[in-house]
Amino acid sequence: MADQIRIRCQERDSGELLIRAAGQQWRLYFFMGRLLFGLGDPRVRRWQRLWHQSCPYISWQELQTLSVSSSCYALWEYDLLGQLVDCGRINIDQAKTLIQSSIVEIIVAVGRFRSVKFHWDPKLSLDRQIYLFAPDQVWQAAQEQVRTELDPDAVMRLANPELFRG
Repeated sequence: MADQIRIRCQERDSGELLIRAAGQQWRLYFFMGRLLFGLGDPRVRRWQRLWHQSCPYISWQELQTLSVSSSCYALWEYDLLGQLVDCGRINIDQAKTLIQSSIVEIIVAVGRFRSVKFHWDPKLSLDRQIYLFAPDQVWQAAQEQVRTELDPDAVMRLANPELFRG
């Protein structure tokens, strides 16, 4: 995977890197050789969990009231983030945290598989670039997550965490 990301960065590519392993798939989006966004299975569950961690004051129901641009429908999560930054409901740092967390989780998840297939699609139709990550930023965060041996896909979310606070 490192080689695939390195190639996209060195070539200053824009597009989508589709990653498949063991019946799962993930997507990393690049713009001019920088990481832009990442999506992966289980898509909605991952998004809800990351959203709750980064922006707990905005409910999932509120997000569902926003409209998604037809040009970005495949990337509805990214479009919603952009809208919320534009209207001031979240700041750019919160958006960056959420985006980086998503990319890091994908890198960590893919790293668990021996047999991985990649497909590069140079088409990218996004109306905006919220933030572009340098690959070394993301690799460092991914390595830290691997060191803690935390699998965010396997962690359950407590409905009432305040009950466990002492």
